[in-house]
Amino acid sequence: MGALARNLASDGCGPRAQRPVLRVVGALAAFWLAGCEEPPPAAQDIVRSVKTLEISERAAARERQLAGALAAVQSSELSFALPGTVEEVLVEEGADVAAGQVLALLDAGDYELALTTAQARLSAARAAFEEQRLTYERQRTLFEKDIVARAALDRAEAALRTARADVRAAESDAARAQRDTERTVLAAPFAGRVAARRVEPFQEIAAGAPAFVIEGAEGLQAEVLVPETMIREVSHGDAVRLSFPTLGEVEGPGTVTEIGARLDAGNAFPVSIRLEPAATEGFGGLRAGMTVRATFALTDGDAPAGYLVPISAIALDGARAADAAANGASEGAAAPNAPDPAGGGRREAPLFVFDEATGAVRRVTVAVGDLRGNQVEVFEGLSPGDRVVVAGVAFLHDGMAARLWSPDL
Repeated sequence: MGALARNLASDGCGPRAQRPVLRVVGALAAFWLAGCEEPPPAAQDIVRSVKTLEISERAAARERQLAGALAAVQSSELSFALPGTVEEVLVEEGADVAAGQVLALLDAGDYELALTTAQARLSAARAAFEEQRLTYERQRTLFEKDIVARAALDRAEAALRTARADVRAAESDAARAQRDTERTVLAAPFAGRVAARRVEPFQEIAAGAPAFVIEGAEGLQAEVLVPETMIREVSHGDAVRLSFPTLGEVEGPGTVTEIGARLDAGNAFPVSIRLEPAATEGFGGLRAGMTVRATFALTDGDAPAGYLVPISAIALDGARAADAAANGASEGAAAPNAPDPAGGGRREAPLFVFDEATGAVRRVTVAVGDLRGNQVEVFEGLSPGDRVVVAGVAFLHDGMAARLWSPDL
């Protein structure tokens, strides 16, 4: 038995000899099984869903909205014409006043004394004139009887003329003193409301120093600054739509009544828009100084009507990249052709249109105009029936496969 075991070991049939054989067989079995499995599917391109807006009718007219403030149609800053001490203030700020109502009084003591003195001088001048008149009459009678010489009559006549001039001067002084006394009373020139009170009793005030601001009861107007790029499209009598943020965005009609002839701040012209009182009767609470938004319907006959698309449809990143490449600037620079909220001139900008025939989007460069709220005017580059992509344009490129977005997707 011992010899048999040694023979088996020497023939390579022992456990150590069998191990490499098993390893080879296992590897062949694994390779055969792997070859029988199906290969994994190839990765497919993702087809992005795009939300679109179908282009239909062109906008009838261009609109431009400007912010401004309400102001009284009739407003006046009142002051005393004389210096003095304020004796009494009879109204409070915000009070309604009638035409001719007394607002404040100056201490009139000094002016009344001046009036008394002027009236006394006037009486003396009149008495002197009467005396000179009688003297002249006597001298003329004597001259006619050849009792006195011509020189005596001439002297009497000259004295009479001087007395007459003295009376006129005294009358002027008395009238001036009377007027000054009356000017110690400050009254409302028209019916309205006290918008500001700037005096207090016993206050020393200079002539012409502001005392009150009175706003008339004739209504309100919106005052806005119109850019020089659109002032030529605004005319007297144009209808303007006015809205008031403090009243919950209610709207009312207005009419352009005044257009400034000279530039004001920021290269803009002042324009006044009268509110229609009948249309705003129910808008209680409107006061001068409140914010107002004026929407102008611009009717420039030379400008073509355009389509309106959401501002989100403009591929601003693409516009910046194109302009940077053209101008040799960095891609992060501002795009000159991007829509400018301030308006004024046509520019170009890119957007994407979905082509249903090819199932892809194509990049289109269009001519754009002013903004209207959150929409932008497009004058060239689109046709009725085009489907403009209005969301996610930053993730698109020309020729990219896409499909129409649906709520079910």
